[in-house]
Amino acid sequence: MVNGFSQNGDNEKALSVFSRMLEENVRPNDFTVVSALSACAKIGAVEAGLRIHKYIKDNRFRLNAAIGTALVDMYAKCGNIESVDGQVHRFVAGDNAHHKDANEIHQKLEEIMSGARKQGYMPGTEWVLHNIEEEEKEDALGSHSEKLALAFALIQTSPKTAPIRIVKNLRICGDCHSLMKYASIMSQREIIVRDIKRFHHFKDGTCSCGDYW
Repeated sequence: MVNGFSQNGDNEKALSVFSRMLEENVRPNDFTVVSALSACAKIGAVEAGLRIHKYIKDNRFRLNAAIGTALVDMYAKCGNIESVDGQVHRFVAGDNAHHKDANEIHQKLEEIMSGARKQGYMPGTEWVLHNIEEEEKEDALGSHSEKLALAFALIQTSPKTAPIRIVKNLRICGDCHSLMKYASIMSQREIIVRDIKRFHHFKDGTCSCGDYW
């Protein structure tokens, strides 16, 4: 029922049904939790989302890809992306907000890009519109927010096999898309990027979009 109401645009009703389930001690399954989080995201109901997140933690739900992605999506759409237990952090292009980690993040990113080059990655400088030298264009590509987020996640997340989830409010550029594929091979981790158009699931060097987005 929760999913049905949410799919039909009656998100407040979906959340009302979900709340009643919890009041009556009916344990929802993962699919119902994801549907409730989706309803929160659609109407910006961050308070309801926070309560659902607390319920997930208190009741020891396994934070699988579906629930994890739904949480990130909910917080992002509610404008509160830094609130996921300190595990989700906001980056913007050229970001130095994480000042205490900035050097480590950029060192990690250079390590990723260096390793990717050895496997065939070529920086897509055509994605940089500035009238600058080629080397400067490569430097500019390194400041893209999703690359910074990837480097930070590889440094900070545990366990080292856990999926990495990144939310971007614009369309992912071709260069970042290419690097994510190489990074998924080198790290042996699934990387999930949600951009403004779709989800990209990078695993073992391929993306779920088939390189068409």
